[in-house]
Amino acid sequence: MVNERRILDEFLQLARITSTSGKERPLAAARNLHFPARLVSSGGGSDANIFNNLGIACANLGIGMKKVHTTEEFIKVEDLVNIARLLLEIIRLAKEVDS
Repeated sequence: MVNERRILDEFLQLARITSTSGKERPLAAARNLHFPARLVSSGGGSDANIFNNLGIACANLGIGMKKVHTTEEFIKVEDLVNIARLLLEIIRLAKEVDS
């Protein structure tokens, strides 16, 4: 029998980014590229939660997908290009800190 309370407790432990860099670096990268960005709670779980629970700062980035988790899910090519640009800027900022 599955212990539902234990599963819920484990999920709740995974629900927060505890590191400032996990939040600030993506926001700084977005500012540098003049992209709008904001922190929001999705109300769900993701693999990013597992990394954060292990002490590895990780944020989920919204990438412009529409009709998510449906048979009509899509993303514009422009949004794919922009998320790639954002990821490269996040990496560049991380490299500056580590240099």
